[in-house]
Amino acid sequence: MNGKKELIKIKIDPSAVASLSGPNPDVELLEALIVGAVNEAGHKADEAIQSSVKGALGGLNLNIPGLA
Repeated sequence: MNGKKELIKIKIDPSAVASLSGPNPDVELLEALIVGAVNEAGHKADEAIQSSVKGALGGLNLNIPGLA
């Protein structure tokens, strides 16, 4: 994970998914899908927090960095 709270990479042991998808599971695709899903969830959470904070301020224009 980087400083922007983005998941960069995840490593899955192929034996952990072999029984689910046969002898040659596409572990790299699964890893990429998980990274994308975690990052999308993080972005949505950040957006919800910003929206909530802006709503709590009642439209005040305080020019707070990160809330613009």
